[in-house]
Amino acid sequence: MTQQLSIQDLNISDSEWEVMRVLWADAPLTSREIIDRVLDILDWKEGTVKSLINRLVNKENIQKIKTDKVLKYKPSISELEANRLKADKVFDSICTKERGSLIIHLVDTN
Repeated sequence: MTQQLSIQDLNISDSEWEVMRVLWADAPLTSREIIDRVLDILDWKEGTVKSLINRLVNKENIQKIKTDKVLKYKPSISELEANRLKADKVFDSICTKERGSLIIHLVDTN
């Protein structure tokens, strides 16, 4: 179950976002599974990924769950909700009269 967060609560760096993407794709995962999947796509060190996992736990963006004596991790927020919060933050920083132009651009390019 995901919790309701605000954009202020969603304090995820770009690097942490990569770990979140792995979890959103296939949670729950062990730390080893997360590390292996991140290292498959990014040229990072194992220690970097471990640190990111710990930071995300400390920020309560991911949760630890114990299953059959194995510690696994899952996101505390859905990918859709996180993306909505990020989009809200972007739109909050754009002049109101320019928002329509940005929406048109996003639709045309995606």
